[in-house]
Amino acid sequence: MRLVLLSLFSREDNAGGLAVYDLDSSKVRYVHLIDFAALPGRLRHVRGVHWLGDTLYAVSPFALFLFRPAPGRNGPGLVLEKTVLLPEWLLGPRQQGNLHAVHVSSETRTLHVSFNSLGALDSFDLQGNFKGRKHLWDMFPEYFPLPGRVPEKKTFRFGVIRHMLEDQEHGLVLFTSFVNETERGALLGAGSGRVLLETPFNPHGGIVHEGVLFLTDIQAGLVHAQAWPGRPLAGPFKPAATFQPVADTTRWPGSVQNVRGITVLQDRLVCGVCSFGKIKPTQIPPRLVEFDLKTGEQKAEHFLPHCVGLRRAQVYAVQPVPPWLGDSVATWDEPRYYLHTHVFDPTPIVETNVKPKKNSSRQQVEAPRSTPKSAGRASKPAPQQADSDSLENVAAKPQEGGSILPEITSDAPKNDSPEEKTDNPIEPEKAASPSRPPCIVFDHVSLCFQQTGRIFSWLRDRGNDNTTFWALRDVSFVLHEGETIGIIGRNGSGKSTLSMVCCGVFKPDMGQVHTKGRVQLLAIGVGFKPELTGRENVYVSASLLGLSRKQTRDLMPNIEEFAEIGQFMDQPVRAYSSGMKSKLGFAVATAVEPEILILDEAMAVGDKSFQDKAMARMRAMREKAKSVLIVSHSPGQLKKLCSRVLWLEQGRLLMDDEPGRVVHAYNNFSKNPQKWLERHGEII
Repeated sequence: MRLVLLSLFSREDNAGGLAVYDLDSSKVRYVHLIDFAALPGRLRHVRGVHWLGDTLYAVSPFALFLFRPAPGRNGPGLVLEKTVLLPEWLLGPRQQGNLHAVHVSSETRTLHVSFNSLGALDSFDLQGNFKGRKHLWDMFPEYFPLPGRVPEKKTFRFGVIRHMLEDQEHGLVLFTSFVNETERGALLGAGSGRVLLETPFNPHGGIVHEGVLFLTDIQAGLVHAQAWPGRPLAGPFKPAATFQPVADTTRWPGSVQNVRGITVLQDRLVCGVCSFGKIKPTQIPPRLVEFDLKTGEQKAEHFLPHCVGLRRAQVYAVQPVPPWLGDSVATWDEPRYYLHTHVFDPTPIVETNVKPKKNSSRQQVEAPRSTPKSAGRASKPAPQQADSDSLENVAAKPQEGGSILPEITSDAPKNDSPEEKTDNPIEPEKAASPSRPPCIVFDHVSLCFQQTGRIFSWLRDRGNDNTTFWALRDVSFVLHEGETIGIIGRNGSGKSTLSMVCCGVFKPDMGQVHTKGRVQLLAIGVGFKPELTGRENVYVSASLLGLSRKQTRDLMPNIEEFAEIGQFMDQPVRAYSSGMKSKLGFAVATAVEPEILILDEAMAVGDKSFQDKAMARMRAMREKAKSVLIVSHSPGQLKKLCSRVLWLEQGRLLMDDEPGRVVHAYNNFSKNPQKWLERHGEII
């Protein structure tokens, strides 16, 4: 059984997944559709894949996925173990970092992901923990210009890393397209810092087999073959042979054939073929093509079937199947199709020439929700997910017993309105305006983290190396359009975690989060490199926030004036004080006009005069945004800027009310938190 692993995506369904294809029988044996519903990115495709040992790594334009073998013969082949979402991968109007390639170095045990929106290579350990970032201009300073020295235009692409492989002499090799805003490509040795090969086209992928480099020319629909360079090549690109897929022109006249995804299996070269343009009735369907390695002759073609929720799927990457997955698939009597770890449909795969039903879509089939982590309490049934279009009909429910107790608010200052004189608990939704549609809804949200036992933990608690920590516990609130809500609480109370859940960086274990509109997290200093000048860092940081180069250039005088760092603008950032870095970062970050703005301690920058300027800018930004969520330790700022304030303690929402009352109650709590908690033990 000759099996290949495919990463697939459907433009029609805006969906992606992984598949195992049997070349001998020309059948799909396994499809694993990734559930993007709870993730914030818009382009829900699966791109690069790579595996090492018993872990399979895959990337979408904005996320990294880690899969492991599923236990049991009757389960799925894969289980999604972890999803990695870096905040900077979600910045910009398209909410994607344009991730393409993923590669695991067997020698250094390092996981690499291409972060193309910033011309960078991100590094992780094998568990998906972030280690560092290198930019193309850092790795190849003589080949790529610094950000502040590129030609003045709206957007500048340093390059798009579409594929990676390892070489003994040059280490990690980067297959890079659109080099320095051209239609040319290059193979770059990240280990040696050398340009190994330059191409007159944009390469998409490649493989080295028995000293021969097979390189895909995606636009021309060709695979070029030439000797693999043991050292950098000189002179023009001259392939020794060319492989081209053949189509029946009488049946498929005028078909476009773009080649993407390539691997070698036994004596065959296998690649994916599809069309990126608008699909015409005579366009040949997406397929896999096999070539003879020695003669270049096309030996076979395999048309990909339609799948429910993955119609007219296109191939992005082709890889050998991991042995543990291939062994499992070989024992199955019938093909299997899964959404995460749940059976999606017993017979979802249909023939290529069968037209899908008009209303056939992934949203029509509801998969059961995964079981949340247990922490000594019964889990509640998860409410159904609402569409963003119907979010106006969703309202957050009060927590059981009320989220605010009379003991907390009894001595808070009150005005003369009847509502303020009552001692009854105030439910979260009563503090919000019912006439405005909601932008963010938290409906009984809980989030749990696993804490690994430290050294000598066995002395304290043998047999319990892992403990659960609930960062958020049964939190419900509504942020309406036009509102500004503050969040207050001690360190470790869950404030930053809540903001990350709003952005989609963390997925709740219980409950639901509904958002309408693009959520923008204000991240101070993202992308700042100490060796670059402040001006160069502005271009880098602004690109993460979705600004074009022309927009950044037009905003530069305003940024310089607001940051108040004078001549240091053209000095390396490593010479800056922490206050100067914060000022410049705030000036850049607040240059955007978001729909939903989230500020996590973003106001604690600079001196008093700068904080006053920052406060004025925040008031102006608040008027342009649909809604604002501010995480702060400053009661004064919350009183000035917010219409409501939430008080979090140990992951629980204790109070949701007007700023004066919440701040007064929180100040009383802060005088002696331990004594207060002993008196109100039933709350936590």
